[in-house]
Amino acid sequence: MSIRSAFLGSKLRILGTVVLAFVVAIGAAYAGGIIGAPSVNGMENSFGTVNQSTTVIETNVSVNNPNPIGISLGGVGVNYTVDMNEVRMAAGDKKGISIGKGNSTITLRTLMDNQQIPVWWASHLQNDERTDVGVTATVKSSTLGQSYTTSLPPRTIETDLLSSFNSTETRPVDADQPLVQDPVLYVNETAASWGDVTATETPTEMTFTVYNPKDYPITVSELGYNVTMAGVDMGDGATEDPYVLEPNSEETIEANVVIDNTRLDQWWVSHLNNDQSSMLRISFYAQASVGSQTVRIPLDAFTHEEEIETNIFG
Repeated sequence: MSIRSAFLGSKLRILGTVVLAFVVAIGAAYAGGIIGAPSVNGMENSFGTVNQSTTVIETNVSVNNPNPIGISLGGVGVNYTVDMNEVRMAAGDKKGISIGKGNSTITLRTLMDNQQIPVWWASHLQNDERTDVGVTATVKSSTLGQSYTTSLPPRTIETDLLSSFNSTETRPVDADQPLVQDPVLYVNETAASWGDVTATETPTEMTFTVYNPKDYPITVSELGYNVTMAGVDMGDGATEDPYVLEPNSEETIEANVVIDNTRLDQWWVSHLNNDQSSMLRISFYAQASVGSQTVRIPLDAFTHEEEIETNIFG
């Protein structure tokens, strides 16, 4: 063996011995309580820029390093997740972080996939318009071989988007047409409930209990609707079968209002840009044969409006 190779081998052995000794020392220090794993003191979250495909979540994680020196050797990383009704809305991580002694703030930018919004929306309605938000951050130190996980206090989002439509108040319906004596109809009751909600559509079952005060039958050939959320067109349609209202009698007309969940990404952009507040609006009209005339009657008195507020991070 040459002197050079022997010398080089000695250097490698020495370096290996030093590294091993350092690792052993770190382990012993940690076991003896001299070195501790970093912990998370708290988190602050907010929404950043948003478009139809992604939403930026900006997070400040407050980390405490109890050691007398900073930690960077071996790497410190942070993992971050946001779940809404157990639907994973966002996940991200940041590696190679160096933290000083004491308290530090780590800033994260996580992208939320807006394709998850229809899945969450369906879960929200299926769960009686309730969402449980879970936000978790984990700080890992490969140097210490330890991690610390913390979660924000549980937060619940609740809405009540349909109950105000349920009413037993009798309301007149005017045609506002020449040669037609108003009111042409009375609506004695309205009711609404969610149907079988999926990630692609939100069917809403709405009923109108209608009384015909005339001495002749009135045929409602069409009961139409239009739905908007934050001003975004979410769907429109009309009943397919006509209803014949016999003279001086009552009839229940059903309307299956469908919200197109594939448009929720457009709503989400407007909703966030308006401080997580938007308006659900469902308007109606009726096409009816009254005597010898066929008239289109705007049902403005039955327009349903309800504010949607989320405030996801509090």
